[in-house]
Amino acid sequence: MSGEVVLVVTLDLAFPIMAQTFLYALYCALTSYFIHQRWIAREHTPLSTFMVWATLVMFSLFTLYWSANIYMLWATAYISFLDLNNTITDAELQKARDIATVLFRLEFAQLCAWPIIMIIGDAISLWRAYVILRRPRWLYVLTVSTAILEIGIWSATLAIIKIDSPSLNGWWTYSLQAAGLSIAAIAQLISTLLIAYKTWTHWKDMRELMHAHNVRQSIAMLVVIDETGVAYLAIFLCYALISLLQFKLYTQADELAAKMLIECMLPLMAMYPTLVVVLLSKRRSILQDSIHSDGLPQLTVPVRTTRLKTPSQRSTDDPLREDCGAGTKNPGLKWVDVSFGPAFELRSVDVAAKEEELEPDDDKNMSIVHGTGFAQGRSRTPSSTSATIVAGSEMGPVAI
Repeated sequence: MSGEVVLVVTLDLAFPIMAQTFLYALYCALTSYFIHQRWIAREHTPLSTFMVWATLVMFSLFTLYWSANIYMLWATAYISFLDLNNTITDAELQKARDIATVLFRLEFAQLCAWPIIMIIGDAISLWRAYVILRRPRWLYVLTVSTAILEIGIWSATLAIIKIDSPSLNGWWTYSLQAAGLSIAAIAQLISTLLIAYKTWTHWKDMRELMHAHNVRQSIAMLVVIDETGVAYLAIFLCYALISLLQFKLYTQADELAAKMLIECMLPLMAMYPTLVVVLLSKRRSILQDSIHSDGLPQLTVPVRTTRLKTPSQRSTDDPLREDCGAGTKNPGLKWVDVSFGPAFELRSVDVAAKEEELEPDDDKNMSIVHGTGFAQGRSRTPSSTSATIVAGSEMGPVAI
């Protein structure tokens, strides 16, 4: 009998918790790194209060979940081995009852903590799509509606579990859980598809400028969000299917596999929002900066506004010289909006024409309108994006 107790405690609790503890250690390191980097960069980059608090809340909730599992392992082992003792004192019996009461409360706390983590994760995913797509109102309504609907479904589920009514438990609990997981999966799918669509449109618009470092950087940043979104969606779908099907598993091996997978997926899903921010931190993510403004921050590139000069007319201290310092800010620069990505500096039209070997008189490549002060650069294909460079004027931003 004692051997069976040890086997049950080891397989059902010890092994899954051991795997979860390893991932929890990675989660601790990831969260510490994120907070450390945000604190160091606070002078140059405004501290994203929302993302910091979301990270701390999700980490605290999962810490509660993991700590409850550790206590459950000890309590289950204690009660199981206490049952093997033929002589149980009144003090030991009372202690076992107190432990059982604490176990019930911790299990309910776990049931409350995990939906909150999932709702925050869904809201952050939809918020990323909302920011990247330049804050459309319909996506804002969808994000808020999804959060409210999920809160209502999981609140009803927890209320039914708390009441512990035989007439309500069972089918109602299972149906509400399936509805909550389905809504969360749909939210993640919508977010991933929207960001993938934005990545494709941004690449299509900027493919003529792929030689520019920061264009490649912005596309790489979107690809990182796409890849992590697809990975998270796959993990979440596996978690949802296993959670809904684990009640139909009959063999001990299947139950152990389901338990192990669920306990490993939970920390991965909890650390996903923080992981994305850390991966993007080296790519100057616009997502963190945009949280401080009412609208999407202007992502612009400077375009020179001085009239074009021939090499013989250019002086040694000409601001259009190629040897100007990289950090020098020329007051004669105008800014041109781009659809997505960090700022990068376009070269002067004559230098670009020289390097690209374009003919100034070729209207398919570049045309200079004499006497008006305008020089218009066009792409090689009529359907691609073009930028208008205004010489000697005060024209505002021109969208690319």
